[in-house]
Amino acid sequence: MERVAYALEIAYCGSPFAGWQRQAGRATVQETLAAALEGLGIEAALAAAGRTDAGVHARRQVVSFRIRLALDLEAALGSLRGALPRAIRPLRIARAGPSFHARASATAREYRYRIIVGPGPSPRAAWRLPDPRSIPALPPSGRLDLEPMRAFLAEQLGRRDRAPFSTGPHGPHVTELLEADVRERARPGGSGYELRFVATGFTRHLVRHWTFAAAARGAGQPLDLSALATERGWRGPRAPGRGLVLWNVRYPDDPFEPSRG
Repeated sequence: MERVAYALEIAYCGSPFAGWQRQAGRATVQETLAAALEGLGIEAALAAAGRTDAGVHARRQVVSFRIRLALDLEAALGSLRGALPRAIRPLRIARAGPSFHARASATAREYRYRIIVGPGPSPRAAWRLPDPRSIPALPPSGRLDLEPMRAFLAEQLGRRDRAPFSTGPHGPHVTELLEADVRERARPGGSGYELRFVATGFTRHLVRHWTFAAAARGAGQPLDLSALATERGWRGPRAPGRGLVLWNVRYPDDPFEPSRG
């Protein structure tokens, strides 16, 4: 029997994990998912649409694998739900086209970053400001100024080398930022903000560096981007992983769309 391609859609809270990628001696989403699948008799290499970092969450992560087995999709999904910890939630499973690959087939990914300001305990899925380690003060209004934040995001739109805002190996990191915006949401005792990014690809820590730069501008904090974003990569603070969510992944032929039959 030839190998059959499957796509699995999951959501997860990243707090208990050291990221997606398997790491020796540390709990990761990839290793936890692989162990659950193996318990169901499914042994396969897993490819993920986004290799999220430690503490980063996912509303829609897509994972692909190939096996020489025709799965009962409904039964497999139910068994997987019982095998995984509460932090990982399998949403859907589908048979995919023979060339489908969760990462390589994606045309764009959407990430969202959540910020809250004001008193109270720090939530698991947002960055609370002010942050004494990076943005220690806010404007007298106690709110971020959206106009300079939006101006910064508009400057990043388009196709270009993202190496200055990236962390990792040297060399070109060309991606196209298709959409970027920020909106404010009222919350008890303060304000909440959500930054949204849609791009053809994201280099390591790119969204967290962009978020820090945008938040710093919104807080009226002097920021010399030419000193922080150099040819050798970002050299400044970044927003913490807990506020970041892999929100969506776009495919030209989405295996979960009803039109596939």
